[in-house]
Amino acid sequence: MVKGSLDAVIHQSSDDGGVVVPVIWGPGELVMLSYLFRRDPATVDVVVAADATFRWIPFTVIEDTLTRHHELLVQLVRFLSQRLREVQAREHTWLERGVHERVCASLARIMLSLPTTEDGRLIITGTHESLASRCGVSRSRLSKELKRLEAANRLKLGRGTIEIFDRSWFELAGW
Repeated sequence: MVKGSLDAVIHQSSDDGGVVVPVIWGPGELVMLSYLFRRDPATVDVVVAADATFRWIPFTVIEDTLTRHHELLVQLVRFLSQRLREVQAREHTWLERGVHERVCASLARIMLSLPTTEDGRLIITGTHESLASRCGVSRSRLSKELKRLEAANRLKLGRGTIEIFDRSWFELAGW
């Protein structure tokens, strides 16, 4: 990734239903997903969280370079090991969060790339189903949590929209 940021939400099935694993990439990072340790395919939602520029490197070029330069292969293995540790730590932290924290954290991440309207409002558009998927909760749990947040005067629900009243509150509540 040359500039910007990219969010991915990996959906994994488990014995008790499903879990999601959020992954974030930033400038200078190698963007890739690997299923080396999985037998079943997983679905991934990838969202460009901010204007982004990518440089595509064909796999054949990478493979040829690693074959000729073994020191780069060692660096790649170290990089992937570190990335795996980071993802596992995020997954563990994410799974320990309750519905409230997941929803607030997801809304805060979505807000990072949202401009305010001309009248100063912050509006998130989309379906409850897509937001629930991103939060790793069921649609009904998301709806209940959004109604609780609306009752607490943190947001206002509209048809296909969520108006956020205080961006910083969500950042603190979700992290």
